[in-house]
Amino acid sequence: MARVPIAAETLRLTDGSLVLDLTPQKPVPAADVLVYWDAGSATPEALGEAAVLLGSLAGDARRRFPIPAALQGQSGQLVFYSQAQAQVITAVPFAAEMTQ
Repeated sequence: MARVPIAAETLRLTDGSLVLDLTPQKPVPAADVLVYWDAGSATPEALGEAAVLLGSLAGDARRRFPIPAALQGQSGQLVFYSQAQAQVITAVPFAAEMTQ
């Protein structure tokens, strides 16, 4: 997949929930991209059994994903997985400070 810059930030909403906002800076060029959270610091080559599905990502529209309580305060990898290609496209480290 061609590299697509994606702006990422976490926000605490007025109801106290924590969300991850992802905004691709141009359309995502892969089909059926799912975003997963995978605990740990190693960049995964494949989707791990313990990976948690956050949601889908397509086009260049901003997407907001709730961060489950079990993941808050943990470091991990945001894993971008193409269902159409049945493979990890890329993974990005995400620091624990971003999920608190």
